[in-house]
Amino acid sequence: MKKIIYTQDTHYNSESENPKYLLYADTQEGKRLPIEHCIYGTWGHKVCDDITQKFTISDDEGILKHTFGSFELIEMIQKMIDAGTKHILVVVDVQNDFVTGALRNEAAIAAMPNVIEKIKYYEDTINKDDGEITIEFIGFCTDICAVSNVIITKTAFPEVRIIVDPLCCAGVTPESHDAAILTMKMCQIDC
Repeated sequence: MKKIIYTQDTHYNSESENPKYLLYADTQEGKRLPIEHCIYGTWGHKVCDDITQKFTISDDEGILKHTFGSFELIEMIQKMIDAGTKHILVVVDVQNDFVTGALRNEAAIAAMPNVIEKIKYYEDTINKDDGEITIEFIGFCTDICAVSNVIITKTAFPEVRIIVDPLCCAGVTPESHDAAILTMKMCQIDC
């Protein structure tokens, strides 16, 4: 039974890639953060090499998200819960560009061993679907995409236990990471 969802920050620099979405430079994000990153079809857009070298990720485990939060994530979580999955891990934007690529982040590099151990735990250890439903989040950036998806998920599933493992996350800065963790704790997220 599927237990892990991978989100991927997804931007475009060519209209031919996906005419439905603006080019990165024309988005609010592109104007405020003018560093192209996670461009669809590039190495930087892919789930981090450290993960893909150790785990097989099927297409149905991924969500290409075009903004910080994803309503498609809520739909996928609901389908998993309806199918009987009790323990879900959401790996938010652990992509090459956030670790060693365009937005290289030393805190993300440092978190990668913890991220890999957490994924391994869900792949190997959590195999009983008993007890309360839990949704756990790990990933990057704690203070942008992770917090956005955690709050959307808590809004959609107010009585479900939501967990964030701070050791498997990294923010743009250590201070913004800590602020995001505090914000999530205030919203009854277990951090």
